Amino acid sequence: RKSAEAAARAAPAAALTPGAGLSSGPPLRRLTGNGQKDGRRILKVGPGEKYKRPSDAAKAARDGDRIEIAAGIYKGDVALWRANDLTIRGVGGRPQLDAGGLSLGGKAIWVIAGNNAVVENIEFSNCHVPDRNGAGIRLEGRNLTVRDSYFHGNDIGLMTGDGQKGDILVEGSEFARNVVTGANGLGHNIYIGRQRSFTLRNSYVHGAVRGHNVKSRARENRLLYNRIVDGPHGAASYLADLAEGGQAWLVGNVFHKALRAKNRPAISFASERRSADDSIALINNTLANELDSGVFLQNRGGAVAVLLNNILAGPVEPVIGPAELRNNLIVRDNPMNISTRSLDGPAGAWPGKDRLAGNFIAPRAGFTDPGKMDFSLSPGSPARNIGAEPGLVNGWPARPSAHYLHPSRQVPRPNDGKIDIGAYEYSAR
Repeated sequence: RKSAEAAARAAPAAALTPGAGLSSGPPLRRLTGNGQKDGRRILKVGPGEKYKRPSDAAKAARDGDRIEIAAGIYKGDVALWRANDLTIRGVGGRPQLDAGGLSLGGKAIWVIAGNNAVVENIEFSNCHVPDRNGAGIRLEGRNLTVRDSYFHGNDIGLMTGDGQKGDILVEGSEFARNVVTGANGLGHNIYIGRQRSFTLRNSYVHGAVRGHNVKSRARENRLLYNRIVDGPHGAASYLADLAEGGQAWLVGNVFHKALRAKNRPAISFASERRSADDSIALINNTLANELDSGVFLQNRGGAVAVLLNNILAGPVEPVIGPAELRNNLIVRDNPMNISTRSLDGPAGAWPGKDRLAGNFIAPRAGFTDPGKMDFSLSPGSPARNIGAEPGLVNGWPARPSAHYLHPSRQVPRPNDGKIDIGAYEYSAR
């Protein structure tokens, strides 16, 4: 049998488009003969163009412009984007913004001060500042979409301020090893301040050390169909830290907690602030825990957390704090050593003998290739066909409609009428 990732790669090309099935941002406008797009200026950046560097275009940009940056390496170029409603896009490949240790005002490679910016297909690396929070992008305006981009080797990958009124969307992107060196470093791959909402989907976030892979203070958080992992080089404090509670839905994510991780919990909720309207739901996620004693969710909020249809593999406590647990599959063995051979008996039958308090336990999860972070289901996995229909959870239809495809993509989740437990639906393709 092909793995879920291999099968998905054989699917029609339309299914493999990054962000397929998701909102795709501002529609592309038809080019006119005057270098504009339906009245919207296009500023071209690169060798042979009027604007040689992104920072040159940033100084010239006006509200509503589209900036097209040719592929290439732009070493030490940092920029302040003041205009509103910009679309900034790499073309002909992915341009590489290698800060070489430089920054704009001790903040970031790009400081985006305008509102409603869209950034697509850009690579940001090597921003380090004395305050140890040099970012690939720092948002100081309101509302930001980041799509199909790559942040690595900075102090922080993406960082936003505390505007409280903005909406942040990140999709189809990779954040890798954004780390502050030294004993007291706390770099994060993603740090979202007090914004109205934060959505992270079909993205690959990995390799944080001491800091968090994802930290958000937004009032509403949706983490959907991502791979958020320590991996072989990471040792994050939390995989996801939703520090000030709010409303949160985590659906269809793959999580991995490494042996070197700094804290027991994979997910932390409301550890720094709690409110009367807190709510969190974790549905159809897969956690592979290598700590001797891990925790899936640390809930410090005032509401009862909902944990439904999750696979918890390894020595892991499902939750600290108030929670309702239903139809979760708890696997005690180290997930990185789980056999991929089929279990005895028909799929789904084995764990039915050990149902406990509305959940299941099993000796193995039946992952396809956990050593390669492929936590899709093998034919004999006990997670098959025993999930519960989520329905509306905290007012949101939470049935997973997709699953993560590496790297940084998603494909539609098969629906045979019987939902599987975990981040993946078994597929025989």
